[in-house]
Amino acid sequence: MFHNLLGSIYRLASTAVYRKAFSGSMPKHIGRNFKTNGIKQIIVGSNVEISELVWTSFCDNRGVLKIGSNTYIGRMCTFAVCDEVDIGESVMISDRVYIGDIVHIHSGEKPIIEQGVRSDGKVSIGKGCWLGIGCSILPGVTVGKNVVVGANSVVACDVPDNCTVAGVPARVIRKR
Repeated sequence: MFHNLLGSIYRLASTAVYRKAFSGSMPKHIGRNFKTNGIKQIIVGSNVEISELVWTSFCDNRGVLKIGSNTYIGRMCTFAVCDEVDIGESVMISDRVYIGDIVHIHSGEKPIIEQGVRSDGKVSIGKGCWLGIGCSILPGVTVGKNVVVGANSVVACDVPDNCTVAGVPARVIRKR
C-alpha cells in the first residue's frame, strides 16, 4: 500500500513538472526520465506518445518544438531547438534519433564550448514519415511527406515526398 501511495505521489509531481514544458494539451503518454529545459515550448497534438529517456534542449528559453497528432517518439531521442522543429502528424520516430536546428559556433581562438550556439534553419518532418533507429536530421532540413529514413542515416539536405533515403549523407534510394 505504501508503495502505491509513493507511486501516485511521484506521478502527480511528474505531471506538474511536465505541464510546465508543454503549451496546450499534454501527450497521451510520457515515459520515465523525460528531460527538458523549456517552459511552454513544446506544442503537441492529440494521441502523442513519448517514450522513456527523451531529451529536449532549447536555446535560452526560445524556440518551439511542434509535434503533430498520432506521433510516436521512441526511447533516447534528442531534440535540440533554437528556433523551430516541426514534426508532422502520424510520424514514427525510432529509438536514438537526433533532430535539431542547432549548430555550435566555431571561429577564432576561443574554445568552442564558450562560443555558444545558433540555428542554421528550421527543421520540418512531413506527415506520415518513419525515421529509422539512430538517424540524425540536421539543421535547415525539410523531410517531405511519407518518407522513410534508413537506420543510422544522416539527413543533411531536403528530402522529397514519398521516397526512401539512407546513408551518410542520406540520399534517395527509392521513390514510391
